[in-house]
Amino acid sequence: MALLNVLLIEDNLTFREVLKEHLEKHFPFMVIEEAANCGQALQRIHEISPHLIFMDMNLPEMNGLKLTQEIKKEFPGIHIAIITGYDLLEYQHAALQAGADRLYQKDALKWEELENFINSILHPSTASAFK
Repeated sequence: MALLNVLLIEDNLTFREVLKEHLEKHFPFMVIEEAANCGQALQRIHEISPHLIFMDMNLPEMNGLKLTQEIKKEFPGIHIAIITGYDLLEYQHAALQAGADRLYQKDALKWEELENFINSILHPSTASAFK
């Protein structure tokens, strides 16, 4: 199986570590890099050319929606999943408009949903619409 470059953009170290551990356990072929803020994220994107980004909505320097827009302008092929602590319908619409592929709520995060999303990237014929 081909390597999948993944970037985790999250300022909460604990959440970032838990997400990374889960992804490494279930997807051992992933190469996972991390960034705690937007500046680090933009630098890492240019260094590793990620296929997939998991990004917090609220980041130091810039929110995840604005960063998603910037990334998608330069790298439209990168898949982005925004993760937020808020369960607001407005955020789903804003994430879609910014170019995100998915929006997940931290408190209601289901690992199976993440795994299905990753599998849809690996096997595009099974991909479904924005959820």
